[in-house]
Amino acid sequence: MRTAFAFALLAAAVTCAVAPKATAQERRLAQVDSALARIKRALGPNYFEAQQQMTRQFYSDPSPKTESWQPTRGSYVILAAGEERVAGIVLRLIGPDSAVVSADTSGSTTPRINLTAPVHGTRYRLVYAPTNCSQFPCYVGLQIMQRR
Repeated sequence: MRTAFAFALLAAAVTCAVAPKATAQERRLAQVDSALARIKRALGPNYFEAQQQMTRQFYSDPSPKTESWQPTRGSYVILAAGEERVAGIVLRLIGPDSAVVSADTSGSTTPRINLTAPVHGTRYRLVYAPTNCSQFPCYVGLQIMQRR
């Protein structure tokens, strides 16, 4: 019995020693995923993912990223979250006339924008960027949730 236990401990130790560690990029992306998952859980079951999550990498010049979005009629929450090196994120929703429809410029690490799309087919642009990264590259994710 003790021999079997000793072999099991040895096998576990060898497995841990040779198991590949996650790369820095994989860890950062997991932090973004985790932050967005927390926010989605807080929204509750009344919301579902209206579009696939978008995660972008920002380099030493964190120029804003732009995503095109054309919602159907309904209520939405647009979420953003960054990995641990992101101190804040600016999130803007730009309408078809290039005017800012809504924005969260509070510098939060998890900004949100609420939108009720009155009609189907209006094309928006989502513009987002970190306000401060302690070290580049840094990662920011964007998720669009629709109310059921």
